[in-house]
Amino acid sequence: MKWHKIIRKVRSLSKRSNTVRKIIDFVPILGAVDRTGFVYSRVKEEEDKIIGYLSKSPRPIINLVCDLRCTPPTYGDFTAFLLAFKILNSKFQTNFFLLSNEFSSEWNVLENGAQDRCVEDFKIMAVQVTGMTYELIDHHYSFEQLLEVLRGGHTVFADYVKKRKKIYWDLKYLNISLFKSMKCDNSVLLDSKKSYSKLKALPDSYVAWHIHRGHNFDLPGSLSFEESYDLVRQIIGFNITLITMSTPQKISEVMRIATAKKLNVKSARLFSCDILGDIDLVNGADLFFQIGGGGLAEFALFSEKPFCLVDYSEKRIKRWNENYFGLKLFQRRLLPWQGPNQKFLKSKNVEAFFSK
Repeated sequence: MKWHKIIRKVRSLSKRSNTVRKIIDFVPILGAVDRTGFVYSRVKEEEDKIIGYLSKSPRPIINLVCDLRCTPPTYGDFTAFLLAFKILNSKFQTNFFLLSNEFSSEWNVLENGAQDRCVEDFKIMAVQVTGMTYELIDHHYSFEQLLEVLRGGHTVFADYVKKRKKIYWDLKYLNISLFKSMKCDNSVLLDSKKSYSKLKALPDSYVAWHIHRGHNFDLPGSLSFEESYDLVRQIIGFNITLITMSTPQKISEVMRIATAKKLNVKSARLFSCDILGDIDLVNGADLFFQIGGGGLAEFALFSEKPFCLVDYSEKRIKRWNENYFGLKLFQRRLLPWQGPNQKFLKSKNVEAFFSK
């Protein structure tokens, strides 16, 4: 029996004993090993199913489903589906289904018009980034109709798809595993040299600095905007143009501070007004830079774009380890395709950053 199957078996048995589960949940290291082991075993089990199906079927068809009832309105998480499609479709016929007739509660933060725009952005991204056609993505199936269609071929994480449970997080692990097991080369990654829109005149050289829409510079233990700016400048220098990227509201907030403090920062809204323009800003930059979280980083992470991601949050660093280590502990490269100009800077305290 493969060891990832043993993990699933042990976890299943432990759930039958309330005492054992309480001990595992109470002891942090046991809980972390339990959660990570479970995810790893799920991913390896799905990988085995895909490889097994592909080896036995004379005309294999892979079905990849993005159900918005269990997928948030976040571009970064949606990008995991695009990379999965590119990896799978590079070897075998892959069908992509975007189920957009119901939304998860996370979509409630958007007004109805904004929900429709986000769905349309997802479709545009899928077509532009992967090369699939609108006919391949815009099916207008109900969930029940989709289940009938999925009877042909192998559906990725079929058990979760049928239960309408989220798969986008596990899909990031699966992308890493499949990239290695299917012996893919970097041609399946997102194309960081491609241009998707006609941007206004960009500087010849610049760094794209992404700030998450929910980032709070005033939280205790966080870097202020000025300190963040100083950190960016210490790493990239003071002569190169710095373009800050985020939601329109967040950009307005940081630009007010930058203007008041006379900091040398330009707004992304001077060049881009939509998601494809933002992707182009990432692709055209000499370097993508981010402090803390933010889904826009996925466009750099899943490509050959030079990036520098910095964080002093132990919680997020732990998430990085779980998400991008491919669940192999002590691995030096967080991503199997990671190049020498793609850097993660991790530290337990802010002071250590300024000494790098």
